[in-house]
Amino acid sequence: MTEVPADASAIDAAWLTCALWSSGVLTDGSVSAVQVESLGGSQGFAGQLRRLRATYDGEADGAPPSFIVKLHSPNAVTRELIRRIGAAAREIRFYRELADQAGVPTATLHFAAQDGERYVLLLEDLAPARAGDPSVGCSVGQVQAAVAGVAGMHAAWWDSPALAALDWIPDFDHLTATRHAICREAWPEFVERYRDHVPNLCNRVGPALIDGLDTVRLALSQAPPTLLHGDFRPDNVMFEADGAGAPAALVDWQVMLRGPGPVDVAYFLLSATDRDTRRALETDVLHAYRQALTRGGVTGYSAEQCLTDYRLAMADVLSRIVVLTTRVLPEGTAGWSVFDVLVERVAGAVVDLDCIGLLAPKGEPRSDVPMVPTLGHRRAETSARRGASERPRQM
Repeated sequence: MTEVPADASAIDAAWLTCALWSSGVLTDGSVSAVQVESLGGSQGFAGQLRRLRATYDGEADGAPPSFIVKLHSPNAVTRELIRRIGAAAREIRFYRELADQAGVPTATLHFAAQDGERYVLLLEDLAPARAGDPSVGCSVGQVQAAVAGVAGMHAAWWDSPALAALDWIPDFDHLTATRHAICREAWPEFVERYRDHVPNLCNRVGPALIDGLDTVRLALSQAPPTLLHGDFRPDNVMFEADGAGAPAALVDWQVMLRGPGPVDVAYFLLSATDRDTRRALETDVLHAYRQALTRGGVTGYSAEQCLTDYRLAMADVLSRIVVLTTRVLPEGTAGWSVFDVLVERVAGAVVDLDCIGLLAPKGEPRSDVPMVPTLGHRRAETSARRGASERPRQM
């Protein structure tokens, strides 16, 4: 087999022929030409994404006319981080071993290889389905459909003994302990960068939450675990081209983990909606999420516990945004403006959800956390806003 390409421009007909022969996609014939295209929108924050259009010579019955290729980042720091945390190896293993039983649609893997920091995945082209865009946002229907889809996966793996066998997938407690430590180190840099943009977060709310991250982690680690996507954002959800909302597949499984389901829900709502839309939708979305879990066989997970876990998860999302904007993605990376948007949204979310109210004075999880008073009374507001929210919102 030829070596992992240095970048998309190094992919030629000979390389693609070898890849397709080695995986059994081609059993006769060969690729005579390859056209490499930009995907538009998200180009991948931690790697490179391109579409390959293939022309064949000889017998190539059933061979796809196009593919999506995912390659390592051109940035050396990002490549080393992905290698160190095993993200690319984990995604390759997911597609090879777990995709068929994950409980949610995803793309078909045609070929994969890794060589140190460099890797390549050749994936099914799901066009005309298109990835969402956090900077544009999702329609109400898309939000509902995406959360319902991930709820099906969560229900299939909810508190399942089979999770223990997936020891190659990090557990929430271990992963977040490391991330929270990095977040504390990065916090001064984050404040320096965003002090003028989100002063309330940097000067008052943020420091209290950063100090209380151990409480957040310990409390969430007590929730029933399930299989999480881990990077559940609109740009990792392929939506049907008709815009009706149905997700065709979830993609990008590099940071999947085992942990509490509302972690996925909180990150998606934050990245898919602006502040007003999130506030109007989250009560109904959490209710629908619990209903989907129940239909999937989950019992004993109360509305109060779901809401508390969701609020804790939003505090954890803050730590994720801090690490992403200071340690993972070099400033000026393609799509950087998306993370400026997410900073503003998480600043509003941790205030709206009174995440500080979940923290006990001595760093112990509280057992008597009340529901956020305003959250339980938003159903009328949701109905009033629904007409204006049924179309994609501009952020």
